[in-house]
Amino acid sequence: MLTSVRIVFLLLSIWRISRAQIEGEIRLTGLNSSKVGRLEVFLNGAWGAVSNIEDDKKASFSFGETVCYQLNNFYGITTKVVSGTVSSVNKVLKDEGKKEIDVSGLTNNIVMYDLECSSGSKGGLPQHVLRCSYKPSDGSRKDHKNDLAVICDNIVRKPFIGQVRINGADSKSVSSGTLEIFAGKYWGNICSDGFDGNAADTSCRQLGYTNAKMYVEALAQSGSTIWLDDAACGANSNSSCLWNCLSELNTHLIYKNVSKYCLRDSYVSVNCEFNKDIASKSDSPGIGNACQIPEQKLSWVVIIILVIIFVVFLVIMLTILAIVLAICCCCFNFCLCPCGAGCGTCCKYSAV
Repeated sequence: MLTSVRIVFLLLSIWRISRAQIEGEIRLTGLNSSKVGRLEVFLNGAWGAVSNIEDDKKASFSFGETVCYQLNNFYGITTKVVSGTVSSVNKVLKDEGKKEIDVSGLTNNIVMYDLECSSGSKGGLPQHVLRCSYKPSDGSRKDHKNDLAVICDNIVRKPFIGQVRINGADSKSVSSGTLEIFAGKYWGNICSDGFDGNAADTSCRQLGYTNAKMYVEALAQSGSTIWLDDAACGANSNSSCLWNCLSELNTHLIYKNVSKYCLRDSYVSVNCEFNKDIASKSDSPGIGNACQIPEQKLSWVVIIILVIIFVVFLVIMLTILAIVLAICCCCFNFCLCPCGAGCGTCCKYSAV
């Protein structure tokens, strides 16, 4: 009975996560695609378009990679991200013989202007649109000729060891869903053992958000891959990389499936949010591999020490082998080698 109640509770919690709308969440509209469309942002409790006050020739269109990353369409090096006004993006689509963005029937609300995303202190572009510079709309302008759009197509996905993502395959929200980490050659879950609110906050910061609104456990399916166990972060942890919370032991464990160590047999789902009040104090690594788990390479000093140990071990073994052969040759008359002067009295006995 308790197990059934727990399953129902977990399902309801996951449903609540998937239905939540988060400040700063984004979507692409006009083509029913998560890769191409007009950019819309959920801001101040409402969805609305993002527009530019200036025209194409004067506007900066540096927001494309940030938008694609936030939509989980960007994991590494990109071959093509097209950003601009709806009309300029539609021209690219038309030239490629693809269906154009249809803005008819979309919301007339505009929530921000002049979105510009530039590299942060750690060198990477912002991972979240609210970490970019923009002008909030006062509701007075209704002109949509400079509404912004983006193409997140032809992405070369090269995730790195230690990269996290939110897998919301069953949800329209990109800020909530199953928390996954990349290790080996594919993505896997994170065990709920030891996972707490601090770890959830750290995971969300790594994704560009400020904190986790909530996190829940979900029962792991049979055969699920769990890369990470006991991901506990300290109460005062301000890290923006989840692997910084791991012990040395767990840093090694991340390279193999640790499902058998997951005592609660459940993985983590999170609901990340962007809180503008704490954004200045909540650091983010930016787009790039700043949170990559470093490869554990041996230093030259360690290599030299290992070589010396091996040579000493080899000399000892050869010496023991030589003594054994001498005894067999001299004392037991095994004529594998001639008796030498070093055989001592053994040769006398063997000659009798």
